[in-house]
Amino acid sequence: MVNGQIALRVPLDVIKTKCSPCLAHGKPAKQPALMNSDDHAIVATFGTVYRGIIQYYLLAGDVYRLRRRRWVMETSMLKSLAGKHRSTVSKMAAKYKTAFETPSGPRIAFEARIEPNDRKPLVARFGGIPLQRQRAAELADREPVRVDYPQKELVARLLADSCEICGSKGNVQVHHVRALADADLGCACQRFRSSGFIGGCARRRWSGHDDRKEPGVRQEWEPEDLIAVWTLLEEDQERLRNKSAGWGSRCC
Repeated sequence: MVNGQIALRVPLDVIKTKCSPCLAHGKPAKQPALMNSDDHAIVATFGTVYRGIIQYYLLAGDVYRLRRRRWVMETSMLKSLAGKHRSTVSKMAAKYKTAFETPSGPRIAFEARIEPNDRKPLVARFGGIPLQRQRAAELADREPVRVDYPQKELVARLLADSCEICGSKGNVQVHHVRALADADLGCACQRFRSSGFIGGCARRRWSGHDDRKEPGVRQEWEPEDLIAVWTLLEEDQERLRNKSAGWGSRCC
């Protein structure tokens, strides 16, 4: 707060935090991770990071405090270029320094160009942004792009809400129809151990005949009635006694 009014200022800890990646023992240092990149990529990387921080704080009244940030990044960039070409910082500064006009007057910046054939040159620039408060600056905080990942097969089968045997809709229950020990996990076509059946479809699946053609046969089963007719086979009881994993419930 300044003179009883709310003011936008650059936090000092932000300046220190943003400068630390380019410092070594308190001094600007080269970035070994960028040594194998070309000159255009090095200048573009430093320029993009610097431009993002400066433009974010252009509404602050003390944006001039970011001059240390500019000096640290500028020196680190020149040292990275000098290390790549086995040269000196002064020679790299003389090679890439350029002047251009801005609404605030002429500015000094560093540019690296790529001159492709029959196309506009690719220009990477560092600096050239006046560290003056811009009251009309706008912050465009864009929402992150939502990435929708495809659903898993089991989830898609549950959301289908239909029987995988006859295609009936509604009140679908999932039952284990075979044990994990019997599954061929090496087969690429192996489906999950669960299948979606409604009550009547489950009985047809396990009894081996189609009761839809038989008159007087119960077509709908409640979950309690379906569970009541389940019994464990002898091999399943043996697995239970041996505490082996992966046994399944089957209907006799």
